[in-house]
Amino acid sequence: MSHPFDKDDAYNATKIKYLTIENVLGDYIDLINFIKTKYNAHETPVIAFGGGYGGNLAAWMRMKYP
Repeated sequence: MSHPFDKDDAYNATKIKYLTIENVLGDYIDLINFIKTKYNAHETPVIAFGGGYGGNLAAWMRMKYP
């Protein structure tokens, strides 16, 4: 997973602007690829779902990585 800077400094007001939706989606893609590789499931579809923030992430995932 991505750590654009030291974890202890993650909520520093000057650095929080670097914690973007693109970073979150990139982390999800890395996790999905890891799981698909580990279980030899490269052709298996993935379903993203959620409510609230998770629902927004699922929609953005669908838009950016159809």
